[in-house]
Amino acid sequence: MGPSARIAVAFLITSAIAVSCSTPSATTTTASPAVSTATATVAPTPTPCTGATVLTGPAQASLPVGATPAPTLLPAVTANLTTVPITRIAIPPIVGKTASIDIMEIDQAAHVLYVTDRTDNGLDIFDVSTACAKYVKTIDLGSGTNGVVVAKNVNKVFTTTNDSMVAIIDISAPGSEKILTKINTDAVLTTDGVTGALTLLPDGTFTSDSQITVDMTKLKSDQELRDTWIHLFGIETNRFRTSTFTPKRAVGLPTPLPSTGSWPFTIEGDLTIHGVTKPMTWDATAQRSGPDLTANAKLTIQWADFGVGKPQAAVTQVVSVSDDIRLEIALVAKQR
Repeated sequence: MGPSARIAVAFLITSAIAVSCSTPSATTTTASPAVSTATATVAPTPTPCTGATVLTGPAQASLPVGATPAPTLLPAVTANLTTVPITRIAIPPIVGKTASIDIMEIDQAAHVLYVTDRTDNGLDIFDVSTACAKYVKTIDLGSGTNGVVVAKNVNKVFTTTNDSMVAIIDISAPGSEKILTKINTDAVLTTDGVTGALTLLPDGTFTSDSQITVDMTKLKSDQELRDTWIHLFGIETNRFRTSTFTPKRAVGLPTPLPSTGSWPFTIEGDLTIHGVTKPMTWDATAQRSGPDLTANAKLTIQWADFGVGKPQAAVTQVVSVSDDIRLEIALVAKQR
């Protein structure tokens, strides 16, 4: 890669009461000292509180007792139910591995079982029309699957994945199921207000003038209401117009860098958002083909890490808002 590389940058944010009653107190009158035969007046007998109930025995004794209900008898079962045979069905894409299954759903009308499988990153389909189920196929969704629901009225299956996507699968033709589309459920904010550059030295450190500055006032998504909330109450761009990343070093890149290939590495540095600075490590992957060197770096933080208010679900018109924010940087390097 030569003694150093100059790196241009693009930026992306992808980012759950008592009431008492009392009786009159008793009063006592004493005789006058001049009359020796006078006696004390007897205090009146206390009157019970209005509405009070005095129990003279167990409370339940005054309650009506119903007739003993007739027992419900179950028919005799002659079979031995202590041992139940289990049929094991192989899933070809993960033979020899342990399946990581989250949710399964049955299409009762078509006798089809849909299983979300994180091991093969797909939706496994089984024919359960007989006692011996049969594996049919696995639809590769490219990421670990979490949930599945069958919408039989529209002949669709909806599956969620680890990468915040919802896959819509057409099941109108049994055996020929296919993915119609994938919908990203992330709220993605982007900006073109990025300035600065990074200069990487042969020892993996960066020059002191290496820094990325992001104009946060230009962050924009596909929903104006969300953007307004982020600017006014989240990042508070009227007070904190910019965010910066100052890199310290890159770890994991081979030296010297081969002319072609792909390598995972990390970028360590200081990230400042909302006036708060914290050391952060980005996970990155570099690709090189001849003189062209590009890299994508990703980092997951939480709103609370930088004192940023999390958008309210009702305001942003969603069911819930995750605590996580995913940041992405696209890097383009030039050798010099």
